[in-house]
Amino acid sequence: MEEYYDVNFHVKYYEIYQELLNNLSNNNTNLNNEEKYSEEDIECICRKLYLDECASVFKSNDFLDDKIDVGFRKVFKLLMKNERFEEYIDNLTISYACGENIDSLDKETFNNLKNGLDGDMTYFSFLSLFDIKIFYLTHQLISNYLKTNNIDNDVFEKIKQMNDILLKK
Repeated sequence: MEEYYDVNFHVKYYEIYQELLNNLSNNNTNLNNEEKYSEEDIECICRKLYLDECASVFKSNDFLDDKIDVGFRKVFKLLMKNERFEEYIDNLTISYACGENIDSLDKETFNNLKNGLDGDMTYFSFLSLFDIKIFYLTHQLISNYLKTNNIDNDVFEKIKQMNDILLKK
């Protein structure tokens, strides 16, 4: 698997994003004019860095490279062998499909929806974990899983919390 995914790559876009936003909000007077960015500049810089880093973890130089799709699918297939991860992706898919919190569904409706899931639907839910807002966590989860064959509970819970926030928007 490591032939398609760089588990040792250090994803930095989120740290840089936080630092730049912090500098902007603190109106840091220690920075010269060349180091000061607008919020729009910060978004643009970090989006480009995110795309580059996402490509890099899949050992590609370009985000549109076919290697990335192959890597996505291999990682998806591997992670879906983990029962907890599979359950989470299924629940996430149902949440996307019905547009509401799955806790509000009765058991029969939930089971009918779960039985109706297909691979493409769950794959698209998996891809949502590569959103710019949570990729830095997803990378940690994948890297740890590929190294240890275990889901890091802390990182997994953070991903779930972030996705809950994103679902409500």
